[in-house]
Amino acid sequence: MPGSGQFYKKQTGKGWLFLAGTAAFGGAAFYFDTERKASLDAFDAASTFESRELFIDQIKTNQDYRNIALAAAGAMYLINVIDAFASKSRRYAYDNSRRVNWNLAYLPNSNTPFASLSIKIGDRH
Repeated sequence: MPGSGQFYKKQTGKGWLFLAGTAAFGGAAFYFDTERKASLDAFDAASTFESRELFIDQIKTNQDYRNIALAAAGAMYLINVIDAFASKSRRYAYDNSRRVNWNLAYLPNSNTPFASLSIKIGDRH
């Protein structure tokens, strides 16, 4: 379940974020797939070439949105798993020599977001 690692580590805010985000993207994928199927049924029932052409565009658009939502749900779940493994536990002490950090920021003088991922494994002092 998305967010369960965060809940276990008493990071409930992040746990709810991952649970709600994955559910929202999954719900969006279900919605767009339902719309795609409805457009397919309408395409089959259409009698003119012009109306079929309109339904083809709707089918492609809904399919693209469904695929984007599925990819976003998968990415959210993957980030959830990485965060659950790498973040410090408030519950138990353990060897924290493995660290994965990620963040979303904006470039200076720009509205362009970028994501960064840093991985530190086996850092010994």
